[in-house]
Amino acid sequence: MKASKNDKTDNKIPLEFLELDGIAEMCKVFAFGAEKYSAGNYFLGHEQTRLLAAAMRHLLAYQGGEDLDPESGLTHLGHAQCCLAMLQKQKALGTSIDDRITLDKVRGEGEADEPRLKIGELYLVESIDESGFDYDISSAKGKVFEVSEIQELSIGVYYKMSEFGEHKDPDFFWATEKQLNYLYLEKKELR
Repeated sequence: MKASKNDKTDNKIPLEFLELDGIAEMCKVFAFGAEKYSAGNYFLGHEQTRLLAAAMRHLLAYQGGEDLDPESGLTHLGHAQCCLAMLQKQKALGTSIDDRITLDKVRGEGEADEPRLKIGELYLVESIDESGFDYDISSAKGKVFEVSEIQELSIGVYYKMSEFGEHKDPDFFWATEKQLNYLYLEKKELR
């Protein structure tokens, strides 16, 4: 008797569609970047428009007939894949800085003039309305975070919230002024 199993109904990733030629080129670019910068440095986050622009420059160079990037000697297509993979990873980690220009941002809807939070303040994340985030932030619930960095960009204020305490790999995420409206925070004081 054969066991019944259906990967499609089990919501498994359909890895049979993975194209190894494309992955190999992307991995070569990641290795080049690890040597030039450091392995995994992109986990810390970038502005989304920076990664999108880099991917588009590589695609345009390829479309214009240039197969290889002059600096690395690797394919432009591998570089473009790398940029998009980094963006996807940063979104999953919550380190991606969403600086895309949208009508809401240009109008300033939901954005405050002055930062609401201050560096060094501690907040317990009591609950989260995840509809305000384009990445999974559920692991932040019930944890205490410190405002560790504030970036004031032309499109709004961004807060880096780092898990407070002695942790080997502390969680952190970026939140905009608008996204603070989706977090139910309780201010904490050090005793």
